[in-house]
Amino acid sequence: MKKLFLIALFLISFNNYAQGSEYELEVKGAVLTKKDGTQIAIEDGFMEISYLSFKVHFRDSNDKKKAVTITDIDNIKTSEYFFKTFKLERRENIYLVLADSNDKKMVTRKGRFSQDLGYEIFIVDSNGVIIDALKSHGGPFVKGYVHRSFIAPFIKKYFPDCQELIDRIPNTITDKVDGYPLLDYPIYVKCN
Repeated sequence: MKKLFLIALFLISFNNYAQGSEYELEVKGAVLTKKDGTQIAIEDGFMEISYLSFKVHFRDSNDKKKAVTITDIDNIKTSEYFFKTFKLERRENIYLVLADSNDKKMVTRKGRFSQDLGYEIFIVDSNGVIIDALKSHGGPFVKGYVHRSFIAPFIKKYFPDCQELIDRIPNTITDKVDGYPLLDYPIYVKCN
C-alpha cells in the first residue's frame, strides 16, 4: 500500500512538473476584460499566469497587485499579444491566440516538459470547438507529443495564406536549441 501511495505521489508530481506552473510575459498597453464586461487596465510590466493557483497576476493602473481567476477572464489584449479563455480539454483555461482568421484561430500555451519546453497548439473554430491539435517538445519520443519539426507543417496546413505568420516560422529547428521562437514570442496576427 505504501509503494502504491509513493507511485501515485510521483506521478502527480511529474504531471505538475511536465505542465509547468508559471508563465510570465512582459506586457504593454494591456486591458483585461472579464466575462461580465468589466475592464481592468494592467500596468506596463510583467503579467504572470499561474496554472497552479489558476490565476493571472499583474499590477493595475494604480500599481496595486491584483489577481483574477482564469475562469472569470474573457480575454486580455496587449500591444502585441491576445489571450483568450477556452474550454478545450478538461477545463477552461487561458491561451495565447497566435493567429486569427474569419473561421478559425490558432491558440497555444507552453510549459516545461522535463528539461525542455513543451507546446500545445490548437486550431479552433469560431465557436471554440477543436478542429485539430498538436503537442510538441524537442526531446526524445514521449507518447502524445511530436518533435518541434512538426510545428511548421501544422501551421502551414491551417494558415497557408497568412504570410505574416508564415514569415515568422523558423527555417531550421535543431535539438540544440531550446524552444521554438514563433511560440516563445507569440505575437498576435490577424489573418485574412
